[in-house]
Amino acid sequence: MRVPFLEKVGYSLGDGAANLVFQLMMMFQLMFYTDVLGIGAGAAGLVLLGARVFDAFVDPLAGILSDRTSTKWGKYRPWVVGTAVPFALVFALSYLSPDWGVRAKTAWAAGTYALLMALYSFNNTPYSSLGGVMTDDGRERTSVATVRFVAATVATIVVQVATAGAIVVVTKIEASDSPSQAAAPLKPYQPNHRMKQPSAPSVME
Repeated sequence: MRVPFLEKVGYSLGDGAANLVFQLMMMFQLMFYTDVLGIGAGAAGLVLLGARVFDAFVDPLAGILSDRTSTKWGKYRPWVVGTAVPFALVFALSYLSPDWGVRAKTAWAAGTYALLMALYSFNNTPYSSLGGVMTDDGRERTSVATVRFVAATVATIVVQVATAGAIVVVTKIEASDSPSQAAAPLKPYQPNHRMKQPSAPSVME
């Protein structure tokens, strides 16, 4: 069965969107926790590590549950559609900075990040499996996967370029807002020719 090109593109957009979230998490999450949320680097590292350990159990569970799902919409589509809105909401919550104490903020970071990773698994694992049941033709499956990975690569480039641009813009804004803190330009050294030369020591008779 041949898959129309527009259907391949539509399928690939799902991985492009998921990769936008994933790349933002990889590039910004630790910096956000330490520089914006205000928790220590050690605590932030433990938050990320704990979520990854938790995710190691969630991934197989997502695969098992989606494989055992049987609905009139298929096995995987209900999971992809059903987790889309919660995934977006928890992603937004992961970048909120509540005005709480350090311990409460650390708990907030741990809870939202672990939930975000779990929703990512329950969204992306069935989505990845969906490509294998779109057609029985091996070549078409390869073509579907190729278009999908192109979209994921484009999303990665967009995040990286946007990150570099955002850093430049923020740096310029901060520099313009605090001109008094800017370093004064160095002046070239000019020797003082009017400085009195030390006199030679007198010779005692």
